[in-house]
Amino acid sequence: MKIPGKIRRSLGLHLSRKVQGTGNTISLDGYYDGIRIDICGNDNTLVFEKDVKITNTLFRIHGNNCRIVIGRNVRIGSGEFWVEDNACILSIGENSTIESGHFAVTEDGSELRIGSDCMLAKEIEIRTGDSHSLLDSEGARINPAGHVIIDEHVWIASRAMVLKNVHIRTGAVIAAGAVVTADVAAHSIVAGNPAREVKQDIRWTRQRIKTGRS
Repeated sequence: MKIPGKIRRSLGLHLSRKVQGTGNTISLDGYYDGIRIDICGNDNTLVFEKDVKITNTLFRIHGNNCRIVIGRNVRIGSGEFWVEDNACILSIGENSTIESGHFAVTEDGSELRIGSDCMLAKEIEIRTGDSHSLLDSEGARINPAGHVIIDEHVWIASRAMVLKNVHIRTGAVIAAGAVVTADVAAHSIVAGNPAREVKQDIRWTRQRIKTGRS
């Protein structure tokens, strides 16, 4: 079967792909294993930049003129990346790491952007929309999608959820199990459902620094 668009790959293992439509471009660099690609639509782009390492992950685009871009040196253990409808963008900045999660961009023109050097733990859920419609008494939809923007060097702990219309600023920490429904200030910690700020003016590092305790 002829695959529309072009595919370039490097050090790839166990890649399955289903591509329907025209003008779709798939450019895969780095190392990947157990990757599934499902594209249905026209003029879509999927890019793995140099030195990525991605395993056991689904990339799904159902729409037109959409982009998924995984930046240089990104590490993904497992997950699902869904883009639905048209002119949507899902991007992950360089040197970020994801243990596992579900990431969904739903509805025309919406964007999910994760900045560089972010650290996401297991079972993360990030969504720009609800995928279904809520209506008022007159039948008008009341739950449109909205962007999710995560700046650089953000730590999101296990089982946290980030919902639409949220901007998480540089250096923030999202506690385990938090449900984020509002913007998060830089260098702060939020926790709970819905998430609330519990500490300000913090810094974090991937390094586990010894405290001197016995």
